[in-house]
Amino acid sequence: MRHTHSYPSLAAPPALSWALILLLLLQPLPIVADCECGYSTTTTGGSGGSSDVVFSDLLESDFTRVDYLNGEYNGPRRWYRQAFTQSASASRGPFGVAYVTENAMPDITTTRKDSKTSNTDSKGGGGGGGGGLELVVGSKVVDGMVQNAEVATSGLDYFYGTYRVELKVTDVPGTCTAFFWYFNDTQEIDIEFLSHEFNRANNSYPVNLVLQTAQSRAAGYDATRTGAGTFQKHSLPFDPTAGFHEYRFDFLRDRVVFYADGTVLAVMAGGEGIPSRGGNLLLSHWSNGNPGWSAGPPATDARSVVSYVKAGGKKVCKIPEGERGFFFSNPGSGGSGDGGGAGANGQGNNEGGRHNNATGISTGRLSSLALAVALGAVIWIVGV
Repeated sequence: MRHTHSYPSLAAPPALSWALILLLLLQPLPIVADCECGYSTTTTGGSGGSSDVVFSDLLESDFTRVDYLNGEYNGPRRWYRQAFTQSASASRGPFGVAYVTENAMPDITTTRKDSKTSNTDSKGGGGGGGGGLELVVGSKVVDGMVQNAEVATSGLDYFYGTYRVELKVTDVPGTCTAFFWYFNDTQEIDIEFLSHEFNRANNSYPVNLVLQTAQSRAAGYDATRTGAGTFQKHSLPFDPTAGFHEYRFDFLRDRVVFYADGTVLAVMAGGEGIPSRGGNLLLSHWSNGNPGWSAGPPATDARSVVSYVKAGGKKVCKIPEGERGFFFSNPGSGGSGDGGGAGANGQGNNEGGRHNNATGISTGRLSSLALAVALGAVIWIVGV
């Protein structure tokens, strides 16, 4: 037996129907973020294997476009110039040290052409804008103290995370350029460049990777005497003074992994060398004349320049390896890009972050459009 179906007339919808559809389309579109669930990166394990680690907090500071030091940025996660002095005995060198505010100089006006990321790269990543944050060690000793530069994050809750800096190291012998995480003198993670160790004649450019521990304190704060588990020196396959490169350490519960331009340099695993609480991040350029470390003071003013700092913290979007512009995807916005802390307690808020969720915007638009079309179809069929 055949069943006969009757269908409603497909006449044009009344004005009310069109008005409802139009109203839906004009509503603010929901944006579904690409990385609402956090960020992940591939890190090397203590046994040499690799695995993805997930983080949910984000810090991103693009020093080529934002002056974080002079009040331009007022977000919750600022950088501050350090201003203090240490005597020669306290600094463990023939000279004292003076960290002076005028030696940390943001430069967001000078066009820079030697970044690993092109100036014309639409994602930025420190490739456009200004020269970056200049950290200067002066050649003139004042009152027995070398004039140095250092900046630090305002947050003290940076814990497990991936920490990255793009910088160009000075070629003037006699200084130490450092990117490091710090809680106290026995809980510290360092990447340090000693410019007097560089030798262009034999293409030797070492970097010092350090975990400061209670053992290094007992050894007179000389981590070189505490073994490969807390100190390693590696020769870089490039000249760090000739251009900008990314240096990184992954601070995990059971190990710290060091990288240069995405290539693993060292894994320091286990033991008391792994810090057990949160600290802050610092960028430093200094000298105290110690021939066993910084050497110097430099014969001429020495400048190291920082392009960006990026950090993901707490234990899912992938941070693409080799894509330095990943976070800085909106170079024209002028936003801060400082996305809150990389702390283990989820205290960052990604305020003013530069991460454009292009896929998310598309998803949100499609969702809104689909809802409008579906409602319009229902209205059409039922003849509202």
